[in-house]
Amino acid sequence: MPFASALMSEYFGSRLATTVYALVFAGLGLAKAGLWRHAVRRNLVDRSAPDTVRIGGRVWATPITAGAVAVAAMAGIPWPVMGFMFIPLVAHLLDRRARQSAPALETGEA
Repeated sequence: MPFASALMSEYFGSRLATTVYALVFAGLGLAKAGLWRHAVRRNLVDRSAPDTVRIGGRVWATPITAGAVAVAAMAGIPWPVMGFMFIPLVAHLLDRRARQSAPALETGEA
């Protein structure tokens, strides 16, 4: 991510710099989600652990938020880079959703 970070630091506030940075960030988030999915499918993690389901939901927070920031930057919305602050909120919401969809795992009834 050095190129995107350098571009962002040099042209902070630029629509193009923000879009490139957000797209790179989203790509890295997708790679992380892909690695997690691979680990789960290959049984490299304990599927019976409640955190496994929760991480599976939270891992999507970065690509979702960064994608929204990229769209906002392309649309010309002022200060789209501030959208990165919502990653923890999106992660929390996805975590709640994952916990609601898998209550049997948390109680050990799986």
